[in-house]
Amino acid sequence: MRSVFTLVLLAGLILAGLSVYVVQSYVGKYRVALEQEKAAASGGIELTKIYVIAKSVTHGDAITQDDVRLVPWPVGALPTDVFSEAKPPFGEGDQPRFALRQMDRFEPLTKSKVTSPGEPAGLLAKLSPGQRAFAIDVDVISGVSGFIRPNDFVDVYWTGDISLGHDQERQRVTRLIETELEVVAIDQVDNYEDVDENKSGIAETVVVSVKPQQVARLALAQSSGNLSLSLVPRNRSETAKVMQVDQNELFDIQETVAKKQACTIKTRKGADVIITEIPCPDQ
Repeated sequence: MRSVFTLVLLAGLILAGLSVYVVQSYVGKYRVALEQEKAAASGGIELTKIYVIAKSVTHGDAITQDDVRLVPWPVGALPTDVFSEAKPPFGEGDQPRFALRQMDRFEPLTKSKVTSPGEPAGLLAKLSPGQRAFAIDVDVISGVSGFIRPNDFVDVYWTGDISLGHDQERQRVTRLIETELEVVAIDQVDNYEDVDENKSGIAETVVVSVKPQQVARLALAQSSGNLSLSLVPRNRSETAKVMQVDQNELFDIQETVAKKQACTIKTRKGADVIITEIPCPDQ
């Protein structure tokens, strides 16, 4: 009786082990097939998780933890300074960030598109460390007919009267004084998307980002003459060289300096003749 019971128990253990082996083999094959299917669906592209904006936002909108999502993204197409699973945009108790530009839904969230936690979007957020904001008065001519927009780059030309020499009259001169200054605001608007393309008015003030030593140069230039802006293309390959043009060079006028005729008197002393220069009488 005991031998029969032992045989039955042994048979049951063998069947149970065989069942576990079959199940494990099936699950393993299923996992391999699933991984292969995922690889085929992604085309063999390596993915990582990054944060994207979960809704459309415009410049100045607040962004909280509820407004972002963690989604898979191709490793080979990662944007610069993107927020990832290892570097989230919000920590525990972090204040909201604010959008520095318009973003569409599911657009990757990067450091250049948002402010620091709790820092509102505005002109100060667009200034790099050590930079200053300087306002330049413009009109339809000096402001490139209103085609300048925030984030553009401009060259600044000064036009005024200067003396070219000690005894010469003052002449009108135009000189390049600053190159490739970044425009950060137009008439209190610091975002390109907020500028109305159909607005009939012309900008009156252009705010540029400059270094502290450039502020004094621009302030003196603006108070002593007229400033004009020249729009710099984004795909520029070289920087404009310092140049100056006066009226004579502009109109190809050759300067002639009349040589003054000296007036003299002759005094005879015996056999000697002494010549002495005297001021010429006004003619």
